[in-house]
Amino acid sequence: MSNIIDIQQFLVGKTFHIPSYQRDYAWATGQVDDLFCDVQEALETGSGHYFGTIVLAKNSGQSYEIVDGQQRLSTLTLVIQALLKQLDPADSDCIANGAILLRNGLSLKMNFGKNAAFVEDLFAGNSPTPNSGGQRKLQAAYGFAQDRAKALIVEGGINLVKKWVKTIKSLEIIQFVATDTGRAIRMFQTVNDRGIPLTSMDKAKALLVYYSNRYLAGELDGDINSAFGDCFSAYDSLREFVTSPGYRIDNIARDTFTEDDLLRYHYLAYNYPSALNVSDYNGTVRTVFDGFLKGTLKELCKKPNELRSFISDYTSDLRSFSIAFDQLISSTATDKQLYKLFVILGLAARLYPLTIRLHQRGLLRSQVPNTSVDLLHCIEVCDVRVYKTRGTDPAKDIGDLSHGSRTATVKDLANGLRNFVTWFMPDGTFQTSLSQDMYHNGALTLFLIRNDEDVAGSVYGHAKLHQMVIAQITREHIISQTPNWTISSQGFIDEADFSNHLHMFGNLTLLSKSDNSRCQNQPTHTKMTDPNFYAKSSYAETRQLAHQYGPNAGVFTKADILKRTQAFATVVIGKWAIW
Repeated sequence: MSNIIDIQQFLVGKTFHIPSYQRDYAWATGQVDDLFCDVQEALETGSGHYFGTIVLAKNSGQSYEIVDGQQRLSTLTLVIQALLKQLDPADSDCIANGAILLRNGLSLKMNFGKNAAFVEDLFAGNSPTPNSGGQRKLQAAYGFAQDRAKALIVEGGINLVKKWVKTIKSLEIIQFVATDTGRAIRMFQTVNDRGIPLTSMDKAKALLVYYSNRYLAGELDGDINSAFGDCFSAYDSLREFVTSPGYRIDNIARDTFTEDDLLRYHYLAYNYPSALNVSDYNGTVRTVFDGFLKGTLKELCKKPNELRSFISDYTSDLRSFSIAFDQLISSTATDKQLYKLFVILGLAARLYPLTIRLHQRGLLRSQVPNTSVDLLHCIEVCDVRVYKTRGTDPAKDIGDLSHGSRTATVKDLANGLRNFVTWFMPDGTFQTSLSQDMYHNGALTLFLIRNDEDVAGSVYGHAKLHQMVIAQITREHIISQTPNWTISSQGFIDEADFSNHLHMFGNLTLLSKSDNSRCQNQPTHTKMTDPNFYAKSSYAETRQLAHQYGPNAGVFTKADILKRTQAFATVVIGKWAIW
């Protein structure tokens, strides 16, 4: 059932619980500010203001599970607490409103689920230490609400705060209440499919519960909710991790990366015998939801056993895949090979589904038969040679490998990857590419770090690599891009000849960002001979340049570029060889 009521009517006599399958608290302070603006507008106009739609599942007594609207209700609780904190605890209005809006006895009306103890500590003024992204956001949102509440005291005193509380009580809300979680989620899907935007992940969960509810008597509702709760948690963990200093991974840190990418990556590495449209190598989120998921469920709904089997398989595998994704990325904190692959090289997104699936199966470190390399190295070679150096995206070939990766053997996977590399970037083409423009090659940083290790005579550990990333790795032109001297003195025939050699391997090295800024547009001989430039670099190869060319007055010419380019190319072809 549904009805339009005000916040006071909505809250009186109820307790609310955030179930474990819901995503963690996610509102930023800007969204908290929007809520304050809504209350301000309602106060100034003296009219009712629509707060939103809430979908609830009724438990025993007056306890309700929040199916939709937990972000708004959580934030409203933070705001109400912040406002009441500005009043004298003995004030009759404060006592009454605390009972009406905030608490049932000693307990909060809003049970924050896994964050319940943290929020109670927050409200008690204990300054708890957050241990998740959701808790950090809760802390920031409550701090923002407290600052706004204190500003109201400065502006108009206690009476203004009381007006705000009164206005909040009059905000209008539409509540939908179902007698169980399954029906509530079906209601949630219906309400939100009428124009309120949802992620496809939300819709997928609702759709699966709908089919479980309608055709399987709700048998799988709990499993579906639990699985998606774990998926939401994995997503939150991923996003939180890549904001850590030195661990940014652009494909995950970008604003457009959402929970829907989990859904899409999983689809690209999923197969099931009776599923429809399961092999689209270029599948979008819409493909996943409309073509694959909706189509398959509709096809199987008259076959309960097959429907049950598919839903169970799909949800459990999606959960396992999402958790594996989170574990794979978090492993970059300790695993130097994964750190190089994801943080330094920046693995192509097209290779994510395959890589995640192999990690999920425990096969990434499996040695390829009759070789000394593992599948992780094979994936790195694919990215280096095809996606980074050739700069192409053969979607079908990798898509076919990804869709088959759930059951394929190590041998078949290695053969498929080897054929892929051989076809799109054979040795001859690779050799030619390495003798051309390398400055814009996405693998250049990894190439130069590997060369730096050779010069240093040691393989860098995780801590060393992390330190380099923190200091910001930059690509340095030995002969500057805008020289302020005669280019013929360094062996170039004319401007065109200089441009053809400027971005070659042999004219490039690594510097930290701060060192690069100091070296900018300095003459090559100065960078080579002045002890404050290349000689002080944290990179062994760059220091070696100073030792090698400094004694010769820092003379570095076109011939040196060609010589270094050939030497580099030989090393790279050897390190990223086809197995």
